[in-house]
Amino acid sequence: MRFCFFSTEISLTAERFSALCKRVRAEFFLVYNPSIFNDYLVKIPFLSKFFGCDDENYIEKLIKKKPDLVGMTLYSDVQLHRKLDILKKIKERLPDVKIIVGGPHVTISGEDILKRFSFIDFAVRGAGEGALEGILKEKDLSELPGLIYRTREKIVCNNWKFSPNEELYNIPQKNTLYSRKFPYLKKSFVIDSNYGCLFSCSFCYHSIFDKKSIVFRDPKRLVDDILTAQKNGAKMVFFFDDNFIILKQKTLELLNIYRKKISIPFICIVHPTLLDEELINAMKEAGCIGIEMGVQTMNEELRKKYLKRFEKDKDIINTMKLAQKYNIPLKIDHLFGIPDQTEEDHIRAFLIYKKFNISHVSTFFLMLYPKLEINKILLEKGMIDNNTLVDIEKGNISNFHKHPAVEVDPNILKLEAMAALIPIFPYNFIKLILKKRLYRMMPNSLPFWFFRFFIYFLEAIFSKQHVMSRREMYIYYKTMKDSIFSKIKEFLKGGIV
Repeated sequence: MRFCFFSTEISLTAERFSALCKRVRAEFFLVYNPSIFNDYLVKIPFLSKFFGCDDENYIEKLIKKKPDLVGMTLYSDVQLHRKLDILKKIKERLPDVKIIVGGPHVTISGEDILKRFSFIDFAVRGAGEGALEGILKEKDLSELPGLIYRTREKIVCNNWKFSPNEELYNIPQKNTLYSRKFPYLKKSFVIDSNYGCLFSCSFCYHSIFDKKSIVFRDPKRLVDDILTAQKNGAKMVFFFDDNFIILKQKTLELLNIYRKKISIPFICIVHPTLLDEELINAMKEAGCIGIEMGVQTMNEELRKKYLKRFEKDKDIINTMKLAQKYNIPLKIDHLFGIPDQTEEDHIRAFLIYKKFNISHVSTFFLMLYPKLEINKILLEKGMIDNNTLVDIEKGNISNFHKHPAVEVDPNILKLEAMAALIPIFPYNFIKLILKKRLYRMMPNSLPFWFFRFFIYFLEAIFSKQHVMSRREMYIYYKTMKDSIFSKIKEFLKGGIV
């Protein structure tokens, strides 16, 4: 069977599915549209088309592969209906191809997806390896975990569990699909060491699932994958887990093997209630050069009341102090759009971040997924209405960076741009700008995407540990450069003729 995965963003899922196809002896193809000027950062259609990122170009590439099965990951964000349109066009041109979708939006609303979109044949809840393996092996559909499919009479939703099959999760990964076209990506090897999250934050889609366990990669196999990446040119590892230190003893076991066998440094994500002296010392000895932590807000009351995050400010500050003590750069995730959040809340948080020499502050706006507890809270607070709630359930909501899902004061947008400057300038200078509200002097006429693009550019330049920003800026640069050179060659060739 020929399986083609269509992606508009770099995806670890594609890497896992590629390894799975090799295991079952199926052909795997990746069609990747870099989507510059048509992503969650910025949408300028004529520039996207000029630089060769028009979806039609990539649909044609997929058609030429003549796949039997086409897969795509769907998120509840501004890209959802663009992706659905891509899949619809593929089905129109290849009526016999089977289309399978997965991802957070499908896990939450998979049955609804099949009811509303007849061009989709299969949806998968949770990790998709088990269902995909069964389809590739042409097994009975009723036996495949998490699969949603149609019969003549009804839509069938198979039983599923949140965690992936441990054997399939441990299939070796090389993560070379995207670096073939974008060689710079080889420098940072992105992989997860565990799957799942035991917390239930009200704004995260993890919160609505029945999570009874975390699945871990076998540490020896994981280290073998990293050694292979190191031989292929990797200079750094980014553990893209929701929480690298979710179980202390498992983490210490991995760190011990990593310290003995791996010579390149790593970055990871932690939770403020779990990091202690023993862990951070082991992380430092193993080569940790960067930590990322979700704080969201330094208003403890709002964090507990609306976000259902129960760590204390002292837990967060303790993590900041540990990072300082062990000289490991700490990157903070900060959230805009929380109910009752004030401009003063942001200013206070930013000054605390600066006080503890946070290496970078990544800012996000509240995202609204279907069925989340935060949606009811926003409805009660009057921040969204019932029509918006219906749109959220269908995925008809502008999410992520491009447009906040909830209305935000223009001055807050300017504060977001300020967050990127926190690590660059001295404390007293930052304090002056914040306390005197000098950031408000930025012109209101600047479009929202300008702030996001500006911030990502600063992150890529000044924050070595912001792996994803550097990757995205590189993809913009490489795609534009290759497109311009290609146009020049075509022009010269035409001129010679």
